[in-house]
Amino acid sequence: MGSYTLNLRHTYYMDIITMNTNTTQDATPNAITAVMESSLTAILQQTFSHIEDNPVTMSSLEIAKLTGKRHDNVMKDIRQQLEELGQDALEFQGNYQDFYNRSKPCFNLPRREVDILLSGYNTKMRAAVIDRWHVLEAEKKLGVIEIPNNLVGTLKLVLTLKEEQTMLTQQVEALEQQLAEDSEKVDFYNKIYERDDLLNPTKAAKLFGTGRSRYLQYLRDHKILMSRPHQQNMPYQKYLDAGYFEVKECGCYNDKTGKREFKALALLTGKGLIWLQQFIEKNGRIGL
Repeated sequence: MGSYTLNLRHTYYMDIITMNTNTTQDATPNAITAVMESSLTAILQQTFSHIEDNPVTMSSLEIAKLTGKRHDNVMKDIRQQLEELGQDALEFQGNYQDFYNRSKPCFNLPRREVDILLSGYNTKMRAAVIDRWHVLEAEKKLGVIEIPNNLVGTLKLVLTLKEEQTMLTQQVEALEQQLAEDSEKVDFYNKIYERDDLLNPTKAAKLFGTGRSRYLQYLRDHKILMSRPHQQNMPYQKYLDAGYFEVKECGCYNDKTGKREFKALALLTGKGLIWLQQFIEKNGRIGL
């Protein structure tokens, strides 16, 4: 994900320096310095030799996080794009471990493919991903370093790289922690989204920490449910079409007539539960 761990161990340097110094016990200080410079320079050159060959990529999981889209929808967008471009999806396919340590598929895209993907997203989504690209490319430039040809400069570079390594390691650990937490949330929402059982107003109200009457009034106030006498508490058609509610005929006992009657009842779906939670977060809980 654009991070490069520079494994610069002080003991490793000192072992090589000590070994070379032992072979030049009778050498002048300048000769010893030359050996140390040569050893450190060789190590640094070997360290950076592979970095330029590794292109910066961005995973579909990170794109989903940055854009706020579901990961499966981002995967679908990428597959469709690669198919239209005539590119082999296997070239970009990767894997990640979810919260339950299961291996799940993802895509790792270079800059060109991500730019093409973003052309179909809105401005806010594009801006979030582009900002992240700037960070990744800045980290990539750490690999383009001119190696000093003197001992003092080389040692300063080692110390600088060690500090940058620590900083990047902390950033990677924080990002991995965030991705693990996000993966747990995604799995949780996917389970709710795909749940088969429907929630009646009483059960739904409890999930939102309120009572049945206040829950229904809140939905009526926000024009989600109707207020008409003969269609009271029925969802407006657009919310039915979106799959947020299902209307079922339920039997109930009428205390006045003493008879069992049937009436329509709006039941919240798993998809609707996620949507309503986001709706409440956006519009506030006043009235609930």
